[in-house]
Amino acid sequence: MRTIKFRGKSIFDEGWLYGDLVHSSDMMRCAILVNDKTCYDECEVIPSTIGQLTNCTTADGAEIYEGDKLVDDYLPGYYFVVYYDTEADAFRLYKRWPDGQILHYQEPLRISLIRYPNLRHAGTIHDDKLAANYLEKLNS
Repeated sequence: MRTIKFRGKSIFDEGWLYGDLVHSSDMMRCAILVNDKTCYDECEVIPSTIGQLTNCTTADGAEIYEGDKLVDDYLPGYYFVVYYDTEADAFRLYKRWPDGQILHYQEPLRISLIRYPNLRHAGTIHDDKLAANYLEKLNS
């Protein structure tokens, strides 16, 4: 069975929470159900930071979430961002070149991970305003 898991930054301490996504009835608040806690007071997250687990891992076995930044030591200056392509219904990568250009990969994330087997985590778009702004435009 496929694991469906989300993460989001807590509104209280900006630490990451991992678990099931929960919406309030007014859709203005989101929470991550952590260890069966349903209390919004403890589990409320910043909606813009929510990312879904892709069910893919890096070469070292770390889970990859939507919004992760990935780097390859063999490609210095470049980084990749995991995003969800709603038109293709697939997780994909885009690459930001050192000069700011962006390249979208048309292949699914799993194929990109074969193409670039040495990708490792380098934070998230929530640590990088340029990447976050680009994804916001992409999703609007």
